[in-house]
Amino acid sequence: MKSLFDQEESNTPTELEFRPGNIKAIKNTCDVVGQVSEAWGFKRVLGAVWTLLYLSPQAACAKDICKALGISPALVSITLQDLLKQGVVSKKANMNSRRDYFVSRQNLWGMVEKLSVKKTPKAGKWKLKGIEDALNALNKESDMSPDLKSRRTCQFQKVRIEEIANALSTAGSRPSTLQTLDPRRYLWNVAVPH
Repeated sequence: MKSLFDQEESNTPTELEFRPGNIKAIKNTCDVVGQVSEAWGFKRVLGAVWTLLYLSPQAACAKDICKALGISPALVSITLQDLLKQGVVSKKANMNSRRDYFVSRQNLWGMVEKLSVKKTPKAGKWKLKGIEDALNALNKESDMSPDLKSRRTCQFQKVRIEEIANALSTAGSRPSTLQTLDPRRYLWNVAVPH
């Protein structure tokens, strides 16, 4: 099954359509968050699906997620049910379609705080090279993008990836503090002390 990351070679349209720089950014971020998910004791696929939803400016259906990540419908279904149960994604109905659409929780810090109550992450420095590569790909794509919609998607994803990077930096250096974070402190781009 071809994934979103193979879209450069494929002309198969999906409802989630991204330009090559966006695809690279999503892939790199999914890889990093997947690795971190494993360190927290979750399955890698949970991190990848959540990341895809978090970096998507619109809601995605299960079929979109299957195509984007190249995973089976059964695995997507199980993963979405687990993410719904954890409270990190929500289901949205679409009046024009019988499909259910999914979006990630908007408040990243609230989600991290909620998950850290259930599982304590292992201390360590996460390899943020993939995050840096993702941001570089978005900057390049934004500079080359011919239309406003593409540039807005790049900006949206850049802000979200920077939020993920801040969360990973904090989690890697002080995992015990995650349970006491005040999410409002991070909503206004206040620098996170390292």
